[in-house]
Amino acid sequence: MKALYIYSLLIFCFNCTLAQKTVPVFNKLSKGSYDKLNISDSLLVDSLARLERRNEIHEIYIGRHNTDLWNKVNSDKDKLINGPQRAWQSERFNKLFHTVNLNFVTDRNYKKVESNLKIKFGSERSTVSYGLCSVYIPGDHKIGETVSSNFYNWINYNIDDYMHLVENTILDKNNFYSQLSKRINDSSNKNALLFIHGYNVSFDQAAIRTAQIVFDLEFKGPAIFYSWPSQDNPFQYSTDETNIEWTQKHLEDFLLDFFKNTTSRNVYIIAHSMGNRAMTKAIANISKLDPKIKERVKEVILAAPDIDEDTFREGIAPSLIKSCKRITIYGSATDIAIRLSHFFHSYKRLGATFNGAKLLPGIDYIDATGVDTSFLGHSYIGTNRTVIADISEIINNSSVITKRFGLNKVAKKPIAYWKFRE
Repeated sequence: MKALYIYSLLIFCFNCTLAQKTVPVFNKLSKGSYDKLNISDSLLVDSLARLERRNEIHEIYIGRHNTDLWNKVNSDKDKLINGPQRAWQSERFNKLFHTVNLNFVTDRNYKKVESNLKIKFGSERSTVSYGLCSVYIPGDHKIGETVSSNFYNWINYNIDDYMHLVENTILDKNNFYSQLSKRINDSSNKNALLFIHGYNVSFDQAAIRTAQIVFDLEFKGPAIFYSWPSQDNPFQYSTDETNIEWTQKHLEDFLLDFFKNTTSRNVYIIAHSMGNRAMTKAIANISKLDPKIKERVKEVILAAPDIDEDTFREGIAPSLIKSCKRITIYGSATDIAIRLSHFFHSYKRLGATFNGAKLLPGIDYIDATGVDTSFLGHSYIGTNRTVIADISEIINNSSVITKRFGLNKVAKKPIAYWKFRE
């Protein structure tokens, strides 16, 4: 106890000292006195890496008020930031920060707020809205993380050590598809990625998870996330179940519009948990209206699907298999959220493997048991490097399951499935 007290006191003194020495540097930057800074100052590395510590610096950081100052800081950052390498050796992971621009579609309610976020969405049902948002990613980001990997940042909380929305704008439908089409046409292979979140997720969390997955995959092309009115409350499971059923028609309409109004050739769809209920039915239904969609949907990924297994096998899978090039399911025996859903419904969920997986021809089933060591073991689609690497092989390299690294084949007649090496 005494040692812990002394350690806490030292940390407190260190923080106070650093703050006293660093604030003047921030003040100089915020007043535009960049040229007066002492380049050899050992604190400059930390100062530049944390420009967002003050609101006015954050505004400079994203180029809102003093673009010239930010451009000068940004152009000289390689010379100034000569401290330890951040996160990875790749140049991409050694920047002060990153931003990921996403398109979104949502049937949540919205309201105006007084902040950098022009629009904030709630958890109530509403008409469909379209828009564009930007997500901030810390410079020391590591794969699978939505917070800074620097331990110092854990004990000195600041929002800019975490991924967060920096702008959120609603667009009218025509403008939405006009901008999205341009982004798709500008991509080398006319790629697009669509993400549908699961239960107990807010709009902001959906944006952050989408941005993190897109950034970690180094996806080449625009990404869109569909956010349905999840209550963002673990005790509102039944309400989320009702809302995901209600949102299915809206998702179908969006998908039909998307394929009609864009020239995307390679579309990748990822759904997590309860989001798979609307996604699988929507894809199966729209392909009946437009069979040509199959040629454009290159991959459908069902991550930890919270779907009744028998319902999927008998009522959804036959049509879904005919609707896209390839389907991959990730399940786990240690996913507590899926096991609780099993207990709640009394019937096995598609994303559970604790009693084995009922396999279907035409679908790749991967057992992710053991790769996620978190308490719930439910978010491995975005947080686990092994799973992200496998998805990268699927999307970026079009690798078939028999040639992907880190998977062991589990012989099971008549259909084999696959398991990550532990």
